[in-house]
Parts: sequence; C-alpha cells; structure tokens
Amino acid sequence: QKQEQQINALIGSPPHRRIRRNSLRNTAPRGLNANRYQNSKKRLLVHLHIGKTGCLSLELMTPRLARDTNRTLVPPAHVHFDWSFIDTLPQDNIDVITMLRHPVSRAVSQFYYAKTLKWTRNKPIGQMNLGEYLQSKPEMMKSRTIWADGQAATWWLTGTHVEGWVHVDPSLVDERERIYANNATAMLHLAADRLDETLWFGLLEDLPRSMELLQHALGLDHTPTLPTANKNAHPSPTQSEKNALASLMPRDLWVYEYGKRLFGARYTAMKKGETFVKPKRPFIPDIWSCTSTRTRLECNTGPYQGTYEPELTPQRPRVEQQ
Repeated sequence: QKQEQQINALIGSPPHRRIRRNSLRNTAPRGLNANRYQNSKKRLLVHLHIGKTGCLSLELMTPRLARDTNRTLVPPAHVHFDWSFIDTLPQDNIDVITMLRHPVSRAVSQFYYAKTLKWTRNKPIGQMNLGEYLQSKPEMMKSRTIWADGQAATWWLTGTHVEGWVHVDPSLVDERERIYANNATAMLHLAADRLDETLWFGLLEDLPRSMELLQHALGLDHTPTLPTANKNAHPSPTQSEKNALASLMPRDLWVYEYGKRLFGARYTAMKKGETFVKPKRPFIPDIWSCTSTRTRLECNTGPYQGTYEPELTPQRPRVEQQ
C-alpha cells in the first residue's frame, strides 16, 4: 500500500495517466501515421518489435496472422517504434503482440550483431571480444545501445526509447532520459501494466509454450511455428561476463521476471481452463546496482562500482534496424 501511495504521488491517480498524457511525447516512425488507423473497420494487430528478441522472426509471421484473423497489421512493413506510438492508436481497437528475451542473452546477441555493422568497422569494438569490451568503459559508453538498461523491454514498453533507429526525435532524448532515470518505480509499474495490456507476448526461451499461447490468443486452428531469421552464431559468454551485464540492467531484469510470472499465469489458465489470476509483481528495491545515461554510468555495487563520465560526450552510434 505504501508503494502504491508513492506511485500515485509521483505520477498521479489513476496510476501512470499523467506520464502517458503529458510527459511522453509521441514517437512517430517515418512513413507510419496513426491517423490512417483511426477509423479502421478491422481490429489492429500491433507488433511491438523489440530488437534482438526474436521479433524479426515474429515479424515474418505477422502478415499471415493478421490475414487469418481478419485484422489490419501495424506496422505493414519492418519498422521500430515504442509504446508512445501505440498510445496514439484507437485504444479500443488494438491487440498488441511482442516477444521478450532474457536481457543478458539479448545484450550478448546485440554485441556480436553490432560487430557485423558498418558503424563498428575500423573502431576498437570491432576488434574486441565480449570480455575485452566489458572491461573498456570508454567503448561501452560509445556503444551504450548494446547494453543500456531499457533496451531489452523497459524503454519500449514505457515509451521512453532514446535511439534514432527507433525514430525518436533528438529533441525528445534529454526529456526521456530524465523521466526514465528519475521515476524508476513508476516506469517499472508502467512497463508491467503494458505487458498486462498485451493480447500476447512470447518468451524466446520458451518457444513451444509461447506458440501455444499465440494460437489460443488469436483463436487459430493450428499451432504456429516461429521461423528463423537474423540468427548469428557467437561464443557463449562466461559467468563473469553474464554477471557484468546483469549488473548494468536491473530494470530490464525486473520486467523480464514479471514477464515470466505473467506468461506462466496465462499459460496455466489456458491449459487448466481456469480464470486468469494476475501474478504478484516482483519486489522493487530502493537502490539499483547501476543506472546510466548517454554520458554517465553510476553503479552502487558490482564490477562497475563507482561513477564514470567520459571526457567527451559520446556520439550515439548509428545502429541499423534489427
């Protein structure tokens, strides 16, 4: 009850409405205008494409899913956006689907994927292995997009993404970083609310049950199969590398833990034919292991304990769509 009172004092009652309405301005992907969907006669199937979570494979399925269920697909082509765009769609006519992946596994995958992209060529990161990269704070801060806390889910679900490849207006970045950094409890509950609102989300680590739930959620006459796309083989991380990455992304790990609980509750209700009971949300600590912005990394515990600020403000790398 005390925690709920703190949330209401921070963002208003009912929870999260003030942040949605006043603070998080819309991210409108180029070529995708929400106005075209306002009077859609069909329900909208909205695919929230979170990078390196298996969402590209899911994207290959969505045209058929929309066609088989008589829905209009949003977006109609490969494009990234966060929930701030979803908020501009007619809320009584949307079904949101997405995929989650363990934040550490996702960051490892994105690191090795980044090494295949143009922006890493002829740069130190292009020659590093994961262990070397995680020991170089200058290189980590120049490519924070790889491991930033929020990249695995929380930025996307709360509409606070800060990367250009998600079509975020540069004028919004400072505001979004401030909101995300200063409202940890509110942001986590907002992310959890958004997961609650999804028609379906899958877990990359549990694809068989994910596909069963997708069949159930959409009323399909068959269990779909997730195709393979954009797969890159890479070395497995060591335990110390996993620990280092985990210390950098406590909020995403919280959201993933809640996602697992919600996923399990939905699956159990489906299999047993029982009434769905929303799971309890994980405990939210007062102090986080690490927090970061584009220009500052501050850690209270773990391998990065202390504060690091680059001498020069790092430029955000140009990351190709994933």
